[in-house]
Amino acid sequence: MATRAGSCDLCLEADMVPSRAQSPSGRALFSCARCGLVSAWPRRADRTTPPPGRPRDPRMDARRASSIMRLITSGRILEVDCGAGTFLTALDPIRFEVVGLEADDHLAALAGRRLREAGARGSVFPRAECERLSDAQMGRGSFDLVAVFGSLGRAASPRALLMDISCLLKDGGHVVLETPSLTSITARLRGSRWQPLHDPWSEFFFTPTTLEQLGSVTGFSGGTIRTPMPVSWPPLGSLVYIARKAAVPLRRPVFDRLSMRGRELSPASATD
Repeated sequence: MATRAGSCDLCLEADMVPSRAQSPSGRALFSCARCGLVSAWPRRADRTTPPPGRPRDPRMDARRASSIMRLITSGRILEVDCGAGTFLTALDPIRFEVVGLEADDHLAALAGRRLREAGARGSVFPRAECERLSDAQMGRGSFDLVAVFGSLGRAASPRALLMDISCLLKDGGHVVLETPSLTSITARLRGSRWQPLHDPWSEFFFTPTTLEQLGSVTGFSGGTIRTPMPVSWPPLGSLVYIARKAAVPLRRPVFDRLSMRGRELSPASATD
């Protein structure tokens, strides 16, 4: 019999069934019976404490930057959860203006110093005081590309994050999401030993299908999925979703359904 655990962040349905008996982080994992998104339950209650920063491999960040510079030749780039700034400083400072958001104060200061030392055009801002990306006040439609490397599953709501990213992007701008893949060979071979399951800050676990659905319902079109390649990017066990913001706002039945469903589920809707 189906066991309910809140509602799905992707499709907003409430039919959540057990995916695994228990995750190594001490929480149960549930899969949405409708769209298949896997999430941990219960969700983190403390949203005031930002998740700790994670080590980033500078060599992998250099590969990410190389791929991004082939995707777009110039423009303004935002990285959410930029760590110590090794991706941003690997971009050509002549062709790109960069902005980083980082919740860890120490890493944010280090990233800002690296940008200055590299002669990069841009800044790094703390994200701790921003409940949503839209709170950062960085200008609607002001970025050519927004990147999120490895932290999508840690977001309070991946759907809300992608909607905010869509607002920050210019029409036709790109979103690049890198996230651990629940259907990867690495995840299947390691099972409960798979490292992302041990991260107490990770709450959502994606497959190529659910990642494409997330992009589709938040205003992106023409998305593609990249899987690991030898000595390249993304790393083993991960996948990358690359899509463009639709030039014309997408008005499909699913958006109306999500909007109506969101109002039904929101406690504030009773006072609207």
